[in-house]
Amino acid sequence: GMWINCSSLASAGELRDDEHILPLEDDIEVSPLFYWWLLRAARSYGPIGDGTLMRRRRLVGISLYTPRLNEIHYPQVKWLPEVHERAPAFLLQVPCSWGALFFGSHWR
Repeated sequence: GMWINCSSLASAGELRDDEHILPLEDDIEVSPLFYWWLLRAARSYGPIGDGTLMRRRRLVGISLYTPRLNEIHYPQVKWLPEVHERAPAFLLQVPCSWGALFFGSHWR
């Protein structure tokens, strides 16, 4: 099924700034290099264990996922980031369970 079991996150409110959460749906398979790329991308914004810096930048997490549909608009339409964004990285205000790393500094 396409769901996430969050029961193991009961103590997630106790995360330290240098701890993070990477929820993955049960039908997702990632490359062995996925986590390395995810951390490399996240660190390009500064030390991700520095909760003060991440809060100041209002950076909650990072994802390697690029949406293909505007799932909020009805009927759903194809979403092309190159049409809406010029930068390779962009702010997406919809949480995703397909490879998003959420920083402990914002999880609390």
